[in-house]
This record gives sequence, structure tokens and C-alpha cells, in this order.
Amino acid sequence: MVWRDGRFVVADAGHDAFQIFGTDGRLEHFVRMSAGRSPFARDPSGLALRPGPGAGELYRQGEPDVLGQMFGALEQLLGAESEPAGVGHRGIERLELGGELVAAEPFLQAWRVPREESSEELTPGDLANESRAASALVGAVNSAVMFFEPELHWDVLPDGTIAYSDSSAYAIGLIAPDGSLVGVLQRPHEPEPVDSRIRSRTIEQALHEFERQLNDADAETLAQAPSLPDAYREGLETREFFDEVPVVRGLGASWDGALWVQRRGDEPWDDEGPIDVFGPDREYLGTFPAGVTEMPAAFGPDGLAAFWETDEFDVPSIVVRRLPEALR
Repeated sequence: MVWRDGRFVVADAGHDAFQIFGTDGRLEHFVRMSAGRSPFARDPSGLALRPGPGAGELYRQGEPDVLGQMFGALEQLLGAESEPAGVGHRGIERLELGGELVAAEPFLQAWRVPREESSEELTPGDLANESRAASALVGAVNSAVMFFEPELHWDVLPDGTIAYSDSSAYAIGLIAPDGSLVGVLQRPHEPEPVDSRIRSRTIEQALHEFERQLNDADAETLAQAPSLPDAYREGLETREFFDEVPVVRGLGASWDGALWVQRRGDEPWDDEGPIDVFGPDREYLGTFPAGVTEMPAAFGPDGLAAFWETDEFDVPSIVVRRLPEALR
């Protein structure tokens, strides 16, 4: 993550810390996430990490709840001291990296799909048996997420306002640095109700993708958890569905304050749909049709934007382009 003064930060999961580098590329200092020594400390990067407008300030989305359950069971099994959970995967916290330890403050708790809490929890006994561990892990994942459950998409604007989408509707909330809601961006795109055709096609698509991943997986790794593939297939076939297909599939903010919002594609599971662009004044500028451009992987100063691209051998590379002034 690069701050506007040119300094940058790297999340170091191995040391449960952030490494701060100066504009000359030299390491300035480490900032630990916590004082604990647990080998299962939470990943500093969480699910997503964004630089704040000020140097030394980051915004972090928490990890999935199921990871907290799994690490908690592992800590009990090994007799390690549990780490504080922090915000969950539907929460964003503001991090200050000025001291030896990160100062974390909850900033936003996004909407969470109402559901009955599962009474099943991962236990040390589950993890001691491969078959039970596979079933328990898949069960925990499936109880924690539905097909088409709206994800939390967000980014930080230049003035510290957070733009976010947390529902199936096209509604981009704008939260000021003081935590107040200062606006909502909307467009006339409605979520599609989930019917039986969508349910069956989605499960079929998910199973097809899982088999493709299995074919690419290392045989030695699969042999360590032989029960996991069957447990995962069963989990996909029985996973619950959210009742609508979400419209928004991605969101990014440029350094100059433009907001890019990617919508779903033609198929309900297609994340690579059209991209709407709003200017720094929050006025709608226009839409890139699907396939014309991808969402930038990162935005930079002076209209620079980085994109992931793959060649004919599916080898990924990062390509940096300069955006037209109107889209910055």
C-alpha cells in the first residue's frame, strides 16, 4: 500500500506486523499487530487493506468468522493463548501505525444477512481427525456464506470518505471520516430474484469450477485430506441461497476521487460486467460495456492505473496505463 507522500507499507503475515518503508525504499520500522505470540495471529492484511489519506493510516476489512473459529480450535489444541478477534469480515477498522503496536479502531459495521446462528463449532477434537475436520470445516464455511450473499465492496476516497456496497441493491454508501453517512450513489439496476433455474445452474457451475481446481491441485496435497473433496461437493449441493442476485461486484476509488463500480455480467455468477464511473463530484460519467476494460487492480497518482493481464499461456503480468483525465 502506497501513501500519498510516497512512503509505503507491506503486510508481513510471518511476523504479524506491518513493514514501513521510506520513499527511498529503505525499511523505516516494524509495527506489530499485537503483543501476543500466538502462531495463529490474524493476518495483518485481513480480507482487504487500503491506505488512508494520511501517512501511517490504513483501513482493514476483517477476516471471515470461520477462520477465527478454526484458529481458536488450533490454539486450544496446542495450548496457545487466543488472540483478540477484532472486526469480522463485514467490518472495517482504522489502523494507526505510528507506534510499536498497531492502534485499531472499528470504523464501519456493514449489513449482515440475517440468519440463525449455527450451534456447531470447530473443536480441538474435530481437528484431530481428518474426516471430522473436513466435514466440520466445510460445514462451518457453508453455514457462514450463501450463494449470492452480497459481499462487502469498499474503497477509500482522497478525503478519507469510505465508499461501500453491502447489499444486493445498487446503493453505494459514502461514510465520512467521522463515521456519518454523507450520501448514497444509486443507478436504476435492480437485483434479479433467485429462481429454481438459477439455483440449479449455479450449483452446476460451482461443481464444474471445483472439479477444474481439483484437476490442477497437487496430488500430494490432496492425499493429506482425502475426505475433503467429497465433503466440499456435498457442501456445494446443500449450500443455501440468498434470495436475490447482487448487482454490484466490485468497487474502486482513484487518487483524484473518481469511483468505479463494476456490475454483474449476463449470467448471475459472472462478476465481469459493465463498469460505471462517477466523477469526484459524484456525478455519473458513463459506463464501460462488459469486456471493454477490467477493473484496475490499483489506482495511482496522475491517472495511473494498474491492471492484471494474462498472456496466451495464462501467465499473469501487471500492466500500467494512464487513464483519460475525465476518468480520474
